[in-house]
Amino acid sequence: MDNLVGSGSIYSTVDDMLRYDQALFNNKLVKPETLAEAFTSGVLNNGEKTGYGFAWEIEHWKKKAYVAHSGAWLGFTSDSVHFLQEELSVIVLLNRDYGVPEEPRICIQVARIYLD
Repeated sequence: MDNLVGSGSIYSTVDDMLRYDQALFNNKLVKPETLAEAFTSGVLNNGEKTGYGFAWEIEHWKKKAYVAHSGAWLGFTSDSVHFLQEELSVIVLLNRDYGVPEEPRICIQVARIYLD
């Protein structure tokens, strides 16, 4: 059981993640232009988009654009999704890494309640 912290030695709570989310999407951490760049897909040499920006997955669900980041380690799972147009964020932290449906991702399952 090594490396039981985030890639940057991060320990967090849902409250902390909410504060981070609010600061990020209310332009308190970075300029809107920087955030837009972070949410722009990388492009391979052959012109194909990667679907990944600066540590953000760039996805769509039911034609709604969202950005997301997730992680997992033995017994722990985290997922964070932000729907850009709807200004809806869903953050889920679980003390488990088994039996969690992956399709759709856990945050999308929660977001359905608000978006359907």
